[in-house]
This record gives sequence, C-alpha cells and structure tokens, in this order.
Amino acid sequence: EPAITKRLRTILKKNKFDLVIVDLNAPFNESSKIIAAIKKIENGLPVALIAGDDKRRPLRALKKLGVDLIIGRPLEIDSTFNLISQTLSIRDSSE
Repeated sequence: EPAITKRLRTILKKNKFDLVIVDLNAPFNESSKIIAAIKKIENGLPVALIAGDDKRRPLRALKKLGVDLIIGRPLEIDSTFNLISQTLSIRDSSE
C-alpha cells in the first residue's frame, strides 16, 4: 500500500470529514494520488478540486480523477460556498 494511502487512511479513521478540498496547483501536491486514495478508502466522501486556469488539463480529465466538484480560480467566496453547499446537500439526500 502506498505511503499516501496509509497516511490518509489514518487521518480518515481519526476524523470525520464532510468534504475534502484538494488544490491541484499546490507545490509538491500529488493531487491525483490523493484523490484516488481518498476514493479507495472512503468512496462516499465528496472531494472538491480547486483548479486554476490550467489549459493542459481539460475539465473531462479532471472529472476522471474522481472529484465531485471542480472549483475554478480565482475563488469567489459566495459562489464557492454555494457550490459546496449544493454538493453536500446532494450527498445528504442520497444517504
């Protein structure tokens, strides 16, 4: 089992999360590995990806990573809050 998966498994067992937010452009961030590990450990946990103006990765490719929500940059607080609220309410209604 990869180290990132072990670490995430420990974190997810110790804490209750409603949503995980991953930043695609964070330095040293292995976002695709993090998303894959989260979905492997706890598939029902929504994952939001903050993505900038990265034209090299089309929207479809980002969705293939398994994210539930893609948030563009720059972050606009009101619209970001609304998107997250909608994602969480959809999750709650499906449980």
